[in-house]
Amino acid sequence: MTKIIVVRHGQTKWNLGQVFRGTADVPLNETGKKQAEGLAKALKDYKISTVYSSSLSRATETAEAVAKKHDLEIKISPLLLDINYGQWQGVSHQEVEKKWPEIYKLWHQAPYKVKFPEGESLDDVRKKAKKFLEKIVSEHQGETIAAASHRVAIKILLCAALGIDNSHFWQLKQNTASFSILEYEKGVFSLACLNETCHLKDIAGGIDKVDF
Repeated sequence: MTKIIVVRHGQTKWNLGQVFRGTADVPLNETGKKQAEGLAKALKDYKISTVYSSSLSRATETAEAVAKKHDLEIKISPLLLDINYGQWQGVSHQEVEKKWPEIYKLWHQAPYKVKFPEGESLDDVRKKAKKFLEKIVSEHQGETIAAASHRVAIKILLCAALGIDNSHFWQLKQNTASFSILEYEKGVFSLACLNETCHLKDIAGGIDKVDF
């Protein structure tokens, strides 16, 4: 059996402010750093052989905390990069709703139909997610790997692994510094754990109230 422990990065200032991040490089805040350490402790007993991460610092900082517990160096994968929100990047939830009301409404009602202005769509993210899954089952048979990524990328990766379409995006919650586990056996992925956050309960502000 191959296991993929999919990790969402810790909290950033933009998470708190509900600002669209995407491919903008926003570092962890102090809570995010504590979350990453709590996450690393929660995963220390797993026999992780490789830790992958997107190139953005909020993901690499989180991945490095996990890798350190296993004496590993992280491997950067562009396939784990967050969606490109285009003109929405760096803009708050409230501002986006005012400036792009129709697209914003569609994003919450039918996200699979949205292509962000000068950005990507969920289908673009899914193509990368499928390539990453193919890489893992091909190169890491029988191993346990960890992959640090982002909210949108993780939700779509889970959809791709389970064979469900992108319309299920809002049905998969992903808090900051949570982890989910995919197991691959006999050509089939199963979801063994989703959005685990118990390791954050003793951290002040550790479990975000909203999935953003």
